[in-house]
Amino acid sequence: MKKKLLNALLCGVAILSVSVLASCKTDLSHVNSRLDALEGYYADVQAQLASALKEGNSVISYELSGSNYVITLNNGQKITIPLGEGGGSSVTVDTSTPGFVTITVNGTPYTFAVGSAVASLVYRPEFEDGIVELGTADVTVKFLAAPVVTDLTGATFKVADVYEIAARTRAGDGALMMVPNGAGTLEGEFINVPLRALEVTAGESYSVSIQMSLNGTVINSNYFTVKIDDNYQAKPEELDETIIPDAKYAPVKNEDKSYTITVDGLDMLKALNVKDFYGTTAPATATYKVAPAGKQPEGDAQAKQAMLAASLAADGTWEFTERPGTTFGAAGFQIEVLVNDEVKARTNITITDPLANVDWTGGLSGSAEAEYGARWGGLPLGVSTFDVQTTFSSVGTEEDGEGDGQNDWEIIHGGRDDFFAKWPTLMFMAGDDTVISNNGERLVTSEFADALAVKSRGLYWDISGFCLRPPVDRGEDGNFFPAFIGIDGQPRGGETGEWSAIDTWGADARDKAAQYGITITPAGILTMTDVYSGYCARLGFEANFEWAYGSHRLGAGDRFGLFFYNRRWWPAGGYMPADFVQQ
Repeated sequence: MKKKLLNALLCGVAILSVSVLASCKTDLSHVNSRLDALEGYYADVQAQLASALKEGNSVISYELSGSNYVITLNNGQKITIPLGEGGGSSVTVDTSTPGFVTITVNGTPYTFAVGSAVASLVYRPEFEDGIVELGTADVTVKFLAAPVVTDLTGATFKVADVYEIAARTRAGDGALMMVPNGAGTLEGEFINVPLRALEVTAGESYSVSIQMSLNGTVINSNYFTVKIDDNYQAKPEELDETIIPDAKYAPVKNEDKSYTITVDGLDMLKALNVKDFYGTTAPATATYKVAPAGKQPEGDAQAKQAMLAASLAADGTWEFTERPGTTFGAAGFQIEVLVNDEVKARTNITITDPLANVDWTGGLSGSAEAEYGARWGGLPLGVSTFDVQTTFSSVGTEEDGEGDGQNDWEIIHGGRDDFFAKWPTLMFMAGDDTVISNNGERLVTSEFADALAVKSRGLYWDISGFCLRPPVDRGEDGNFFPAFIGIDGQPRGGETGEWSAIDTWGADARDKAAQYGITITPAGILTMTDVYSGYCARLGFEANFEWAYGSHRLGAGDRFGLFFYNRRWWPAGGYMPADFVQQ
């Protein structure tokens, strides 16, 4: 029989602080008051502040109390700054940087994070061996918080982590164990948290950590051992077959008595409550949660279970916390309906993607290749910007000729009757809904597309091909780019013809172009930095659309095309980057 510890406090336990401050709700409206601290107190105040910073403390509140300014640290220490009588400004408090407070004393600033009222949550064993024994009935586990918590209003608790010690099988809240109702209670300085066994193995031991959320602070306890009774038997799940999804979601009953429903992807991105999926069949007292990873269909639903769980509140309120990037496949993901903390219904939600059948070619059949400006103009030396999209409608009439300098694209090697001809009316449709279209100057997204691009990049341009070379001139005036010796030891420039100093593709192309002074914004604005030296750049442009459930490149090929800048023209003073010139 275990010997119970009486009248003993936990000693020698390492205090583990494993949370990060999320917010502080202290009223800070008057912290900008300038304080004239009395000279005799400066040294003491500064010593206390310096010590607090050294120990890694944060500030949880600061308020004017009578003739003193009282600053409270997360370790419970209070630093009192007396107000001077002369109206001076030797002490100031600045909260202009979110999440931080800077206290300046005699010109020396002390910057603290605005911290949590709870720095640690430590398991307090009741028996000498420190083991919690858990059977069919719930068991109460005690914790000590530092500083001591005196009010649990609004606090919630859950199992942060649990794993079987022998097999190292790991799970989160609601899989192997749970905190009933997510509630804890105070008993003097102790926080009592109930723990319930679910699908655990009789006779096995588990290592468990409890998570507490209080006033915006989320903190995990240290791990403790839970031993499951040798005779434990999990209570069989009894689903309530009267909880049925509404017919408009085309519910299909599965062999395990769960249901599979189909929800439009656009609806899943709007404000909704999953309790509405069940019409009037779910009890008013029901709560909702995303099923544990072990209960989810294999694939994305298991991999993204934590994100899904964070997206669903107990009252049924639903909002993706981040871009899912998937519809979770034909099996969808599973949510649970709970009554009195017992699962009474399971529903797999499958999402239909409104953009699943879009023809992303837009009617294009290939990629373009052309030269901007021909011999009449191009990119200037150094810093400049250039709107790529607005030029594609200005096309010369000569195929692979010199042109007359009246259009942006005089020399076209490919795509005249495809990309350049179709650009002004280019459009991408999802059935009868427009996704992306050309407004006469550039590609724009519709309201329909924008609604699907929640937490996504939407329409964006990128550089997926980059070739750096010296310009050439094939004209009769002999106006060649200045000759030089390349790093390959060969004569370059002048009349020697073209030479690709760099020729790269994909993400490497974007990075290399940026290295040599060329980037493109998501809106398709080519941007040159002071690094750009007027060299010839052959750029592969691609446009993509990213929405909540997927992403796709526009057009028929790997990019819209390859576009030359400064191939037959260069700005006065143009030169090749030093990397490619033999010194």
